[in-house]
Amino acid sequence: MADAWAKELDEATRLAEEVKGSIANANSGGMSRGERSRLLSTTKRKILILDNKVNRLTSTLETLRGQLSEKEFFRCQDAIISLGLRVKQLDSSYKSSQNARDDLLADGTRGPPVETDKTTGLDNYGLIAFQRQTMKDQDVDLEDLEKSVISTKHIALTVNEELDLQAHLLDDMDRHADRTNTVLQNVHKRLVVLSKRAGSSALGCLCLMMLVVVALLLVLLKLIHVW
Repeated sequence: MADAWAKELDEATRLAEEVKGSIANANSGGMSRGERSRLLSTTKRKILILDNKVNRLTSTLETLRGQLSEKEFFRCQDAIISLGLRVKQLDSSYKSSQNARDDLLADGTRGPPVETDKTTGLDNYGLIAFQRQTMKDQDVDLEDLEKSVISTKHIALTVNEELDLQAHLLDDMDRHADRTNTVLQNVHKRLVVLSKRAGSSALGCLCLMMLVVVALLLVLLKLIHVW
């Protein structure tokens, strides 16, 4: 009875190795989707068989307790506990392998995962590397966009400052124009007074002409100063 138990334990251990190899092959990416699906289906059945073997070995070991020394019993118990943990790890690896590709290809929608020319033929590690590179490229694009936005902001600030400067210049021109208009009005009044005093004499005309020239010069100087 103890020999039969040890033989079944060896068979279960070899089966666990087969499951491990099958999962590794499924993740290698060297097979079509149909082949991978069939391999994973077979792997799942082997995991279920392994789980049944572990349960059977556990219950059988209890019946052998009286036939084994305490040291031998605990050694067998440790072996079956270790095998049970390994089966759980293999089942977790199987589930990860089953879902990994769909998760990596999922685009955030409710539809099925989409294969593209860039992802076809990639294993899980290749898909992860492709995903990381895609994220890195997106980060670079975002950095370029940020630089463009900052540059546009600086241009807008420069244009705004230039508009403010032009507005101040226009205000200055208005003030100079007002002052020039006031000067011209005063000159005009003086010319009228001088014209009345001078009458029709040549000296009066000459003075009048000189005052006109002076007024025009003042206007030109103001305009040149503004520009």
